[in-house]
Amino acid sequence: MSRKAALISDEISSKAVEIAKLAAELSELEKAEAQREETELGQWLARIYGDGSLTNIEFQQLRDEADRRVDALKQLYPQSTELAAFQEAADIAVQRMQTGILSFKKQKLPSELKTGIHEAYAFQVAYIQACLDRFTQTL
Repeated sequence: MSRKAALISDEISSKAVEIAKLAAELSELEKAEAQREETELGQWLARIYGDGSLTNIEFQQLRDEADRRVDALKQLYPQSTELAAFQEAADIAVQRMQTGILSFKKQKLPSELKTGIHEAYAFQVAYIQACLDRFTQTL
């Protein structure tokens, strides 16, 4: 086999390994998504986002349910001050997100900048979700 053919063969093998890794990763993500949809939270989110929009009533219902669940845990574990602190921090984070996005909205930005703003906030939320997943793996 010529040197060029050997290089192409090696590159194909390398790409095949990369594709296999990506396929396995995709499979794991799909499994995690399916498991998430089976949970009560997944059912809530499917109902809320099922029509492609989030109404003020749905938003308030989700917030009320989140507070109800944390309040129930605080009753079971009154010694855990971290629950109340996290609940308060979540409210502050949402308020900061709202005021931050509203400040951008007032600036009449082009759509590509709006997309970048959405992604920046979405990555922050994804980071929090990843932390939740990581921290609760060992519960």
